[in-house]
Amino acid sequence: MRTARIVLVLTLGLMLFAALPLPTRALAAAGARIEVLGRDGSVIGRITDGDTVRLRLTLAEAASPSVPVVFSLGSDGPRVARCTIVAAQTACETEPFATLGWYWDGAGLPSGSRSIQALAADNLEVLAETTLDIDPRPVVMVHGFSSSWEAWTNYLGPSGYLAQHGLAGFAVGDGQVPGTMNTGNLAEPTQPTNTIFENAAILGEYIDQVKQRTGAQTVDLIAHSMGGLIARGYIDRVMTERDVAQLIMLGSPMAGTDCANLPASLGLYLPATLELRPSYVRQIFNPQVSHRHGVAFHALAGVPILEGFKSPCTDVPTDLAYRCRASPPSLSMPFACPCCTWTSTCRSRCSTISSLGFCGRPSARSPNRPIRHRPCPKPTPSSSHASSPGMWTPARARS
Repeated sequence: MRTARIVLVLTLGLMLFAALPLPTRALAAAGARIEVLGRDGSVIGRITDGDTVRLRLTLAEAASPSVPVVFSLGSDGPRVARCTIVAAQTACETEPFATLGWYWDGAGLPSGSRSIQALAADNLEVLAETTLDIDPRPVVMVHGFSSSWEAWTNYLGPSGYLAQHGLAGFAVGDGQVPGTMNTGNLAEPTQPTNTIFENAAILGEYIDQVKQRTGAQTVDLIAHSMGGLIARGYIDRVMTERDVAQLIMLGSPMAGTDCANLPASLGLYLPATLELRPSYVRQIFNPQVSHRHGVAFHALAGVPILEGFKSPCTDVPTDLAYRCRASPPSLSMPFACPCCTWTSTCRSRCSTISSLGFCGRPSARSPNRPIRHRPCPKPTPSSSHASSPGMWTPARARS
């Protein structure tokens, strides 16, 4: 009799256990799946880095109770999105989000595919996993004043620098897609150029063509010299929907260049030289063109000019970064000192740079007034600005 009771209790317990909802781990084993959705809602298995996507998790059976879900890149990668499968439903979708940086792994190395995991938010158990193929973003290069796409020849083509790293390269005016800017021609100084914003509109048309050709939704911009101002004009005034992931500027005259004053006064290379003058860039362009719309900006000044005959328009040294040593030496750290002259104050701190472009240490009475100092006899450039294989290192930049 006692044995029969024990058997009855065990039988009832098993029946109750079978009626309980499956735990999250069992849900994964029961056929849960992740789907990647494109902008149009279709299921896709390949994207280009930066594309906007949504993620959908579908369970084999209705959830009970609700299941909060987080999505991550791999088992130890960042959380990228989340959604909740409400009770009695089988699926949920995330909000649209950009996949910027997905082509590169945590070590900064290219990765042609990434694993996406769906985790139960309460206990981080894996519900489902899928693999997504990823292509890198195309790179669009923008030449500077009195130049052309040929300035980027070493970066283009199957044997170019970008192709060696698996990246597709395009230079405005190269003929791969329509679009040619006019920033002047040294052989024709009296011929008119385009304005910055006219070239910015052409850059926008070129980017649209690159996106159509590659299927990418975003591109990277690399701009040299005046091309940096043109790219800024595109991002601020022309771009209606973000399609630039980042802008890398090489030797771009963000405060203008004194070298434009003489040709502008002689009526040469107009209107480009007018728009490169310090007065125009600082007083008109910079105050009006100030929106990045989420685009990351990076600026590399270029190599320093130490001999005066190489820079007839400005004082030297110019575009320098130095390693300033604080006291005590154990606190030594690099500071950027983009000054027109190297000051003795940099032995203990870095000098400031005023809105007029002069460098110096503010005084107690006039903190906003720049003060000139005598150059140090033997400045040592900082190693943080030295060229390395991993940095963009074009030829000498001229604005």
